Amino acid sequence: MQQKDTQEKVQETMPVNRKAKDTFFKTVYASEERRRKLASFLLGIEGKQITTANVRPVLFGNKENDLAFVCDAIFYVMTESQATICPNISYRLLEYITAGLRSTVDSEQLLYSRKRMYFPIPKLYLLQTGLEMKAENLPEKVQYDVRLSDSYIAVDEKYREEAAEPDLEVVVHVYDFRMTLDEMFDYIEQNIVPARFEVYAGDMRDYALTANGITYMQREV
Repeated sequence: MQQKDTQEKVQETMPVNRKAKDTFFKTVYASEERRRKLASFLLGIEGKQITTANVRPVLFGNKENDLAFVCDAIFYVMTESQATICPNISYRLLEYITAGLRSTVDSEQLLYSRKRMYFPIPKLYLLQTGLEMKAENLPEKVQYDVRLSDSYIAVDEKYREEAAEPDLEVVVHVYDFRMTLDEMFDYIEQNIVPARFEVYAGDMRDYALTANGITYMQREV
């Protein structure tokens, strides 16, 4: 009886420690060279000056965003990494980037000056990782966009289209590297990368594959 209880305990699934992956993501992209490579992949430019620009919005209990940096004082790149689906990611990044942009200028001049203030161009990204039990749960494409307007209240025909047109939009560019368990087994055992990932070969894809491996290891004893 005791042996049976022991076997049942071995088969239990361990909870996923998301904090470990958050720390891993920040560690991987802690160096300026790694961030420069990331900027090159995301923006298609060879940035020369990379400045860390993480923020801690008060609304989020001073929780720091995953990764943010200013590239050549022109682009404000903000990237989140997560292993679970969050349909509110566009609003979360809106809060982060608003705090970040505000930090680049003098607040008093921003509010009261008659002179226009200029901000670095915000670029918002989400690196989605994780494992799915069924292939139908995977997205049709690796790269797609999610928008804040996706979460606005829908209106019916009695309202004019012009009135329902939102005056605030946020676009988050998603790179979705979720995998099925079968794909994870193929990668671990035979180093086979899913065909849909091939055109995204590089630093970010390698991180995603490793993060998925961490998720798998955390869920298995």
